[in-house]
Amino acid sequence: MLNEEYIIRLLYVEMLDHDASFGYVHAVKMTHDAALLLKQTVYLAVTLFLNKDHNLIILIINTIQKNLKLDNYLVVCAG
Repeated sequence: MLNEEYIIRLLYVEMLDHDASFGYVHAVKMTHDAALLLKQTVYLAVTLFLNKDHNLIILIINTIQKNLKLDNYLVVCAG
């Protein structure tokens, strides 16, 4: 199964009002992936999963800052 499918399944679990916090850290790890489609999907999912007070938000901010420094404009736009 593709990583995008795992993220989408986590979204479904959250939409059904069940706890999917076990997958948050894995979603954050997937933001480091080189595949652009996966990166966009994970960024969208993370914005839905995490609130501004969550502990993992610092890792997302660091990843976005790293992506903004890259030369590939598609990755910069995803960030």
